[in-house]
Amino acid sequence: MQKAEEKAVACYQSGNFAAALRSFLYVLAEDPKREDILVYIANCYDGLGQKEEAVAYYRKALKINGKSDIAAANLAIIFYELQDYAEAQNAAARALKINPRNASALSVMGNLRYRKKDFDGALKFYQRAMETKRDFYTAVLNAASIYFERRDFNTAYFYAKRTVQSYPDSLEAQNLLAGVCIELGRSDEAILILSELYEKNPEEETFKTFFLKYHDVLVLYATSILKNVDAAEDVVLGCFVQAWESSLYKKLSDGLDKYMFHVVKNAALNELRDCKRRKTRHEKMMEGMPVAEIMHEDEQTEIDVLYFAINQLPPERRRIFMMVYAEGKKYKEVAEHLQISINTVRTQLSRSLKFLREKLEGHMFTILLLYFRKSE
Repeated sequence: MQKAEEKAVACYQSGNFAAALRSFLYVLAEDPKREDILVYIANCYDGLGQKEEAVAYYRKALKINGKSDIAAANLAIIFYELQDYAEAQNAAARALKINPRNASALSVMGNLRYRKKDFDGALKFYQRAMETKRDFYTAVLNAASIYFERRDFNTAYFYAKRTVQSYPDSLEAQNLLAGVCIELGRSDEAILILSELYEKNPEEETFKTFFLKYHDVLVLYATSILKNVDAAEDVVLGCFVQAWESSLYKKLSDGLDKYMFHVVKNAALNELRDCKRRKTRHEKMMEGMPVAEIMHEDEQTEIDVLYFAINQLPPERRRIFMMVYAEGKKYKEVAEHLQISINTVRTQLSRSLKFLREKLEGHMFTILLLYFRKSE
């Protein structure tokens, strides 16, 4: 019997809930009043997605041991997941009556208040949970989310970073941290987080490829509107995060590039309007004009065509083009940054302009020259 129980625990710890369940049921048959085994069985059913069976076994455990705060807290979690919030409240209260420091029950209490937008009440319970278990996942992550909603991005960053450090495989935590970094203007850190997400998720190779292909040219596009590279980077990253979180790239297998150009365009224009940025040449040109008159919501504007053409440049050539025309860097600065000669910079730019002149017939190439000014 001891070997059967050891086998069951080993299977459970390895995540093989089906095998663990069979072994725990065998152990329970020999001793039906084992409250700890009943909890294990309930946990297995929960792990297998069989919530109702899990509820039944947690209740059996509580009948045998009415002071099992673990069973009551786990019951509260399941009721919350089943959206039976009244039962979740009752089970969590029962667990806390037995053990006021049960982190799971405290987090459920926090969740119940969070869903009602009672942020102060939720934070009190999350803080108590973290006092019991410093990096309790639900408490730390949801605390970060609350501060994000309150636009207290520095505090949100503290909790989101803490969550990622404790749970590096949590996609939810990493997505939240990336969003916080974007709001704080930490573009480099946001890019690093997103890159690591793609590396950890081979199935998202499609999105990684799309990100690497279009990131630079979308930043260039947004920069032409905002006249601020950092602001453009933030706008583009925000759009990519939204596409990632909504799995939009999976739904729009065709036309995703055009969609992203429109999304970035609208986001950049909204940023320009809402923040009333510095009076750059672009803003002065638009002053007094409604946003709708600046750029229509057509399927394909001339500016869209222009940026699609830029994106067809080879990666290194496109990068040099961006650094000179979008970021306003001198040829010498580009050469030093990329560790190439100034002549190479000139040659690559010349080839880029030749390609774009051929690609953009007539007035479209003139538009290109109006949007970007050479730094030398």
